[in-house]
Amino acid sequence: MDREESPLLPKSQAFRQMPWQRAQTQTTLLIVMVIVVSLIIGALYLVQATVTATTGDQLIRLREERDQLSRSNEDMESQIAFKRNLAVLTGRAQALGFSQASSDDMRWVVVDNYTRLRATATPIITPVPTNAYTETFDGWVRDQWGHLVQQFEAWAGSRSAQGTPQP
Repeated sequence: MDREESPLLPKSQAFRQMPWQRAQTQTTLLIVMVIVVSLIIGALYLVQATVTATTGDQLIRLREERDQLSRSNEDMESQIAFKRNLAVLTGRAQALGFSQASSDDMRWVVVDNYTRLRATATPIITPVPTNAYTETFDGWVRDQWGHLVQQFEAWAGSRSAQGTPQP
């Protein structure tokens, strides 16, 4: 009795199955593939979370620096305002040895051939526009309407002369 004809013996296949074609191997490969994909997705998630956290920290530091610079600017502006105060300026001038000038302290300098009259500014000549716009909106609308009516009449006249095409 031949092996292929025996009902109790399994029939042999024409081709041998490769190792990756077996069901157990395919299941193992699928599990390994899922694990690898999960690791890749996890790594990408960790990278994105790290970038987001780093960016958030930088943003917080930049905001703190902006707030510190804003406070520093306000302090400087208040110092400038204090130093521009007339009482403070007068006190500093007196501390440096300056005093209020009286009419006796003033000396006038006379300059020969000096005139108080200043030269007058050269007038700026604005060119007159060559194209004067004289059309009104109402006139423009009338012209446009007239052109539209003329085009429609020309179209209607040429259509009636040719006749209506029959299907």
